[in-house]
This record gives sequence, structure tokens and C-alpha cells, in this order.
Amino acid sequence: MSVQSMTGYGYYEQIFESGKYSAEIRSVNNRFIEIQCHLPRTFSALEQQIRKVLSEKLERGSVKLNVNFEAANGSVCIDYDKNLVGRYMEIFNEISQKFGAAQPKDISLLQPFFRDIIVSKPVEIKTEEFSGELFAVIEKSVELLLIERKREGASIKEFLLKSLDSISQNVGKINVLAPQRIEKYREKLQTAVNLLNKECVDEQRIALEVVLMVEKLDITEETTRLKTHISAAKKMLETENSVGKRLTFWLQEINREINTIGAKANDCAIADIVVSMKDAAEQMREQSLNLL
Repeated sequence: MSVQSMTGYGYYEQIFESGKYSAEIRSVNNRFIEIQCHLPRTFSALEQQIRKVLSEKLERGSVKLNVNFEAANGSVCIDYDKNLVGRYMEIFNEISQKFGAAQPKDISLLQPFFRDIIVSKPVEIKTEEFSGELFAVIEKSVELLLIERKREGASIKEFLLKSLDSISQNVGKINVLAPQRIEKYREKLQTAVNLLNKECVDEQRIALEVVLMVEKLDITEETTRLKTHISAAKKMLETENSVGKRLTFWLQEINREINTIGAKANDCAIADIVVSMKDAAEQMREQSLNLL
């Protein structure tokens, strides 16, 4: 199965008859879906439709979409104010007649007034006619983002499986070391008894102390549950797509059992192994936050 990360990037651009479209999309981890859209004013009316498409395809994550559009004939059209030019020419003619000057025919007479008479305005785009082109570019950028998400997800999955295997191997080491603690305790207790007058020592009391220590240090239940949680997490990673939220639960349970084993360790070798397991569990927790 294809586990996905919530981290990814996609960029796509395409030229149509109407102009050049480009879409850049980024996503990072988030508990829910959170979308920010930056669109040209021309297509602002389509924002809700775009949000719907993104939420359906991406499910979770903090998503930022930037769309640019360059019209085929430029983003603005240049024209001139016909009424204003006509009025200027009337004034020039009136001045010419009044003072007997030649009729003005050179357009350069208007040069000082070009800033007034030359006007620009945005190219009018009919949104409904070109929405298909816009969505095609956006969806392609999303496809590229999903490819990146799957690639990142595969890398995280591999890391998590290796970490789970490592913890499982450490559980095996602990199961080998655990019985030795009781024997060490028995020997320690016997050494202390040998220093005392044996006639004052109740052998049944010694046996009872050993039994109580066995019960206190027993971690069979914890290691069994830990193996079960590891198996459940591995199965989920190998058979499901959206694992982020459920994996968080299993990692919490794994960490809980590791902490309990550490509290009952009473052995330097086991304590060292527990520290390694806790470190692996914390790294897994951090990586799992990126999974969909």
C-alpha cells in the first residue's frame, strides 16, 4: 500500500490560446485540511470551487496554492481617450484661428499630453470560458504534489518499519536478560545471609523475598503487549494508506509499555536498552506526524 506524507511540492505551467497559466502548490503537516489560495483577481470567483477540489484530493495538511495568469495579448490593453484628444485639437485650432497661425497637423503637438490621453485597462477575461484551462493546470500541479507526497511517505514508512524491527529485537534482548535479574538478586540476598548467623535466618522468608521480587520485576505482560502493538503498527503500515492518526495511537501505546519496562528494569543492561527504545519511539512519533 502507498503511505503518503503530508509534505510535498508541485509546480506546473501551460500555455493556452487565452494565455499562460501556472500553479504552484505546497503542503506541510496539519491535523486537518487548511487551504490558502492566492489567485489572480480574474479568477477570484472560482476560489470556493478550487478549495473543494483541493480538500477532496489532499484530505489533510496545510496547503498553499499560488496561481498566476498572463493573458495572450498582455495583461492590459492600451487605448486613447478619443474625447480628450478631440478637445485638445479643437483648442489648437481655436488658437490657430485666433492668432493666424498655421493649422496644427503634427501629432507631436500632443506629446506633452500623452500621459493624459493614453489610457490602459485590464484585459477582460470571461472566467466561465477559461475555468477549464485553469483547473487543468491546478489539477496537474496537485498530481505532482501527490507524487512527491508518496515518495516522502515511502521513505518515512521504510524508516518506521526499520525502527519497529529494532524495538522488537530489543524486546528479545530484554527477554533474555530479564530472568538473570532474579538470579542476581537471589545471589545478592544469599551473600547477605551468609554474613549473618544462619541460625537466625528463616529460609522460608528468603524464598518469600525472592518470590516478591519476581512479582515486582516481572515484565512479561509488558513485553507481550509491546510485541502486539509493534505487530499492529507494522500491519497497518503495510496494508493501509491513511495511517497517520491511528499510527499515533499505537506509538503512544508502544511508548507507554517501554516506560513501564524501564520503571521495572532494575538492571543496567536493560536500562540501556530501554533508553535506545525510547529514542527510537520518539523519532517514530516525530516522523509519524507527517503522515496522512
